[in-house]
Amino acid sequence: MELTAEQLDYLRSLKTLTDSDNIRFKEIIKKKLIDNPMIIYLLNNKELEDSEADPSDYLGVNILPFYLIHPTQHNCQNYICYEIQTKEEHRYNQTIKYG
Repeated sequence: MELTAEQLDYLRSLKTLTDSDNIRFKEIIKKKLIDNPMIIYLLNNKELEDSEADPSDYLGVNILPFYLIHPTQHNCQNYICYEIQTKEEHRYNQTIKYG
């Protein structure tokens, strides 16, 4: 199945549309985490360090955009988990959301 140019443009615009704040906020947090060398160092993943992995390789391994970690683990690892929620819009101002 091929997507049309309009569908692709819509998917690309999800990062900046105001109705997809959760996606946009997760992207901002993800970028800040992988751009910080101190955070990557403190995650202390020897496998990724030895293979000289890119900081973006820590996503899904040590940096998780959710709170659930598999209960059975063979290796002890450090994690950073984050979750984004917008609870409601401000009553009198439609451009403000409570996060």
